Amino acid sequence: MAGLDDYFVGERVLVSVTAGQRAAYVVPEAFLLRRFGVSYVRLKNGAEVTVQPGLMVEGGREILAGLTDGDVVVTP
Repeated sequence: MAGLDDYFVGERVLVSVTAGQRAAYVVPEAFLLRRFGVSYVRLKNGAEVTVQPGLMVEGGREILAGLTDGDVVVTP
């Protein structure tokens, strides 16, 4: 390309690329319980719901499945 300097040719750089987004709930890591390899959370009504945890993100861990709108997660 015309006018493109070659200063960084052969150099290493750190790059972050957002490949996409997905809808997920985020709960504090301390709210996520594990028993026999199964992850679950406790709801305000006392129920224990099995969840599918995702990646660690700022503020906690993604919950990809198991929760629905209106669920209130409480500390164990």
